[in-house]
Amino acid sequence: MPFVDRTTFIELLEKLRHEDDAEVLAAAKEISRRMDEGGVTWEEVLVGGAQDDDDEDGYGYDDADEDNADDAPPADTSGDTALIEKLLARDDLSEETREELEDYKEDIAEGEFSAADSRYLQALAKRISG
Repeated sequence: MPFVDRTTFIELLEKLRHEDDAEVLAAAKEISRRMDEGGVTWEEVLVGGAQDDDDEDGYGYDDADEDNADDAPPADTSGDTALIEKLLARDDLSEETREELEDYKEDIAEGEFSAADSRYLQALAKRISG
């Protein structure tokens, strides 16, 4: 499973607190392997990579956008639906991320998917895709 699955990566970091030294070493080696495979540095992990002034989190999603977001559904959600399906086809997603994407599908079907949701989905896809 590649480094890009943030939830699983956090789970690996939690294992570094384990009492069993073998478990800690295995988690550290897995983290190192994923970072090497993904070409990711510790600075990118901790800071979120290169950012521009309009991109607070480094992934195209500024949390301040939510404060100013139009809560109305986007005019066309077909692109969002296709993106969700593309992401769900990946085998490297955590169960939590899968559930979040399934919830977005339900929100789209029920007309509860907002422009802020769409921006978040785009940022999530960018982060997952590296």
